[in-house]
Amino acid sequence: MPDGFIHIVAGDLELLSARAETLEDDLRGLDVDGALARVGAAMPGSLSSGAAAAATAVLRDLTDALGSRYTAIGSGTADLAAAHRSNDEAMADLTPRAASGSALQWAIEKGLA
Repeated sequence: MPDGFIHIVAGDLELLSARAETLEDDLRGLDVDGALARVGAAMPGSLSSGAAAAATAVLRDLTDALGSRYTAIGSGTADLAAAHRSNDEAMADLTPRAASGSALQWAIEKGLA
């Protein structure tokens, strides 16, 4: 496969969208506070306790930001999949079908023959 070429199979974009949303849900489900709360509780009032609280806040912010990005990826990918479906449907409407008559008849109707 040449560099920069992406082969998309039916359902790939929908799957990517769903997985991005699952990642976002998983990230938001992480218990950052619970993981670091024991550090602060073990040494109340100490510098380490304050550092743990600050680290908790930073991790929470970063987790939320990353989750938001996965939400945007999932939403954008769903929009892209919808656009591809719409384009495919439009092209299918313009393409002659064997059941609708011969290709020659279609070409004549379009002024191509």
